[in-house]
Amino acid sequence: MDTTSENIVNSQALSVVVAGESFRTPEALNNALRRWSQELPREEFIGLLNEAVAKVTEVVEQHENSRDKILINMYEVGRETLGTDFPKFKRTPEYRHIWVKVSAAIKNARKNQIAVERARQVVINHWGDNGVKFLEFNSAPGWTKAASRLARACQDYTKATDRKSL
Repeated sequence: MDTTSENIVNSQALSVVVAGESFRTPEALNNALRRWSQELPREEFIGLLNEAVAKVTEVVEQHENSRDKILINMYEVGRETLGTDFPKFKRTPEYRHIWVKVSAAIKNARKNQIAVERARQVVINHWGDNGVKFLEFNSAPGWTKAASRLARACQDYTKATDRKSL
């Protein structure tokens, strides 16, 4: 991996902040969650558990997205520099195993983009302006998809977001 690619990947935060505390390892976060489950009221703990899951999901997705962006950019460089030879080059037995992964990343990125946009539309269609505001809490694709599942299961925004019903 070249220096630019390493900088892109390493620029992503490796820690998550939950309840104002920073956690650099999954073990530390899980230990805190276990402690909070004993010390805090159930509703407050559930809120922190959900916050932790959302934050971890966002960090993981940022890393996956960074990897895909790097691979997609390298694909474009290959197309630009090798021109009409690129399709043949990437299918050669010597290099095919490498470029299959890049092609899969491109296909996956497109598929995810479409899925996130569909999920966003479901939330907005079911919850209207409240759905738009709800999606502003977190821009991670996983958050949007989870919100879509919730909106399908409970079309009443107030009921869906009522923590007392947990």
